[in-house]
Amino acid sequence: VTSRGASRLITEIHAGRTAPRQPGFSRQESLAAQGRLEEAAAAYRAHLLEAPHDPAAWVALGRLLAGPLGDHAGAEAAYLSARRTGAGAEWERIIGNDLIDLYQRMGDGGRMQVELARFASLNQGTREGAAAAQLLRGMKSERRPPSPHGGEGDRG
Repeated sequence: VTSRGASRLITEIHAGRTAPRQPGFSRQESLAAQGRLEEAAAAYRAHLLEAPHDPAAWVALGRLLAGPLGDHAGAEAAYLSARRTGAGAEWERIIGNDLIDLYQRMGDGGRMQVELARFASLNQGTREGAAAAQLLRGMKSERRPPSPHGGEGDRG
């Protein structure tokens, strides 16, 4: 149930919305397209040494690490670095969504719940915010232990 809900949230969040296009990553993207993933990651890191406040580069690095390179810890660090740039609400929405997706893939329900709560709060009054809040409520209800005062198996 949680996995389906998270997938729907991610689909809804991505529907019709993408990161603001930032020119300048053609070299990194070309390396990744050629399957030279470690070189692409190194090229993003080199760029970030010169431009540490570039949220687009941090997010692109995070996506490369989270996806084909399978470096979840590195991806999380990249996304959190992107968040620290203070790039604004649109980037915060993208970063939050990517972190939710990452934590779902990692099976880390605790951090996923924290990120869902943050996302829902920052996106109140939007479909995405409502979807995050609904998924969070569902996750919390799944973790709730059965009541000792009734429920299945209680013959009274």
